[in-house]
Amino acid sequence: MTLKQKASFFLGIFLFLQADLVFAETNPNEIIQAYDNQGNLIENWEIKSFNSDIYLNTDSSADINETIVADFSKESHRGIERDIPYYFTNNRSTPIKIIKTIDENGQPWDRKTSKENGYLKVQMTTKDDSLMNNEAKFIINYHIDNVFNTFEDHDEFYWNANGTEWTVPTRSVTTTIHSPINIPETPQVSCLTGSYGSTDRNCEFKKIDEKTISISTTSPLNSYEGMTVVFGLPKGTITPPSTIQIVIWFVKDNLIIFLPLVVFLTMFFRWYKHGRDDEKVSDTIVPTFIPPKGLSPTETGTILDEKLDPRDITATIIDYAIRGYIKIKEIENPGLFGKKTDYELELVKPCLLEKKFEKEIILGIFNQNKPGQKKKISALANSFYTHVPTITDSVMEALIDGDYFPHNPETVRSTYQFIGFGMVFVAFFIASIESPLQIFSIALSGLIIVLFGAIMPRKTTKGTKTYYELKGLYEYINTAEKDRMKFQEQNNILFEKLLPYAMAFGIIDKWTRAFDGILSKPPSWYYPMSPYSHFNMVMFSNSLNSFSNSTTNNLTTKPGGQGGHGAWGGGSGFSGGFSGGGFGGGGGRGL
Repeated sequence: MTLKQKASFFLGIFLFLQADLVFAETNPNEIIQAYDNQGNLIENWEIKSFNSDIYLNTDSSADINETIVADFSKESHRGIERDIPYYFTNNRSTPIKIIKTIDENGQPWDRKTSKENGYLKVQMTTKDDSLMNNEAKFIINYHIDNVFNTFEDHDEFYWNANGTEWTVPTRSVTTTIHSPINIPETPQVSCLTGSYGSTDRNCEFKKIDEKTISISTTSPLNSYEGMTVVFGLPKGTITPPSTIQIVIWFVKDNLIIFLPLVVFLTMFFRWYKHGRDDEKVSDTIVPTFIPPKGLSPTETGTILDEKLDPRDITATIIDYAIRGYIKIKEIENPGLFGKKTDYELELVKPCLLEKKFEKEIILGIFNQNKPGQKKKISALANSFYTHVPTITDSVMEALIDGDYFPHNPETVRSTYQFIGFGMVFVAFFIASIESPLQIFSIALSGLIIVLFGAIMPRKTTKGTKTYYELKGLYEYINTAEKDRMKFQEQNNILFEKLLPYAMAFGIIDKWTRAFDGILSKPPSWYYPMSPYSHFNMVMFSNSLNSFSNSTTNNLTTKPGGQGGHGAWGGGSGFSGGFSGGGFGGGGGRGL
């Protein structure tokens, strides 16, 4: 995807979002929400009473019936949202099943449930979304598992009755606990009130009968304040869930952990079907000193690694120099810490520009294809980089037109990178509202897409065949031996013929040093600062490497480049307990 295409893509998204904002319909019943300086939601209604009947079961579960009486006389609402934690920061899961949500007449509320950041969110509203400006009763019946803690000397129910995350005050809270066994005369019970972390005890309890005890607040609670109860049973009363059951609950509540596996399998099969080169072509590598006909050094380097590297562009400069179009001269430039080696390119005669990318490279250096023009390599910094996208596109177009690739490898890779890194960005963007496990799963899935994207570009049958021919040429250059070079070298023909390919392959040092002691005549297109007193290929190899590094760096240099739930930690509520420290709780808001 070119820079222009990417800009158009994001502009389209921006215009779409703007249109959505302009033409979105407004809900006349919508409540405008306000927030205080701490970011807390401000609402002007209240909870008249919050009563819960809790039936404890010996399998570590509980059946809970909450009755919430909301007073909307000061601020109208169409209902409420009840947020109940089901997942805690110590990886403790308490699965919840909503049985029913009804009003005082037994009529069901219009209910919507969702899970977000470890909360089960239960929205209860009028069926026609009409606003209420009087008292309304919301009855929620649900079953919850894995809510007991077991200790050496007792089993314990540690429960946040209403929660410390309500946006409005609550006049009174009452929790009635129904025990599975008889309660002793001196029950093991405690309660705490206030904001999260408080150890206030503005509450009292009384025994109703042999199996029932009631705990109530003795003063109203402000917004973001709650009541927590702790109820103990003799050791062995409760049977903890099995490890298998805990794992099942964990998996059910965290299905997103399978996302990386699903993404991996999807990308693997996609690569297997669409990303592999043609296997019908023989993969035998036969060393050869004959480059594929019709391919420039720049194109061969691109076919080998399926991308255009800066050294592929440098190979074009070397190729034109060897063919007598360009002279390369070493010069000195004054620098902050002394003199610095630079290189000057001089156009000797008009270049024969047969391919679009060759024209873009030459004109990107000289502006015009006229003899006598000179350009320092250092002067290409901060300017030539603007030509690179066009050069890349034109090289890829030439290879696609030549039937070496079915699609632009750069576009294929960038598409998967866009999707993959987009997922990583989303993962970090939602870090404040989702669990670490969800963030990790999304981010890992994105990285899997990026990694597979790197190998998704594929070659055609012709491209695959050419690839193995180039591997043969690569092996010949990479394993060049003096004796073999001496036998084949005549008048620098072989050396200069393959030099641009060695540059594109990244093994120019190997190729030049193989001719040390064989070639004694310096190339006519390269001029060192000091004339050679005695030419040798080691010195020339060092010069070419320096030129390559300098060119590569300057061709691509750009300007300027150089809360609340999950606090429970497993401790007993009888020693070190605090308001909001147990299971359950949460809070809610008006709708």
